[in-house]
Amino acid sequence: MASKLSPCKMCNHEVSLSARTCPQCGEKNPCKRPSKIVRGFVWFLGGMMLLGLLQGIMLGPSAPNAVSSSAGGYSESASREACERAIMASVNNPSTVDIQRIVGYGTDVLGNGTRRITQTFSAKNGFGLETTYDAYCTISPAGELDIRIVEQGR
Repeated sequence: MASKLSPCKMCNHEVSLSARTCPQCGEKNPCKRPSKIVRGFVWFLGGMMLLGLLQGIMLGPSAPNAVSSSAGGYSESASREACERAIMASVNNPSTVDIQRIVGYGTDVLGNGTRRITQTFSAKNGFGLETTYDAYCTISPAGELDIRIVEQGR
């Protein structure tokens, strides 16, 4: 015969499945569990998140970068954000990156629609020393991003 007791969701005290409150802690509906539909949806979302994580790991930072287009080309702000994401993906210690968004920034658009962005930033190198770099991002009219990072003074 199957047990008609279940642990309370708050205190784990054994409670009758028909109990409206837990006699131990007073929790309302102590045995109420999510429906099968809700549990299935949670598992589905978890699986999708895991799939996305695995895809990100497999593609890694060497995957081609692309910028979403707006009507009439690529906006400066979208291009700048894509360049900053490429910088973060390219450095050894992303948590140490300090992007100089006002003084160290420049952009221009060539006649063929290619946008060039120059961005100065500092970050700790592989030896833990803070160094200043210049990133040169080129975004083609098709949205492909190419980045070149050069240490200042070299």
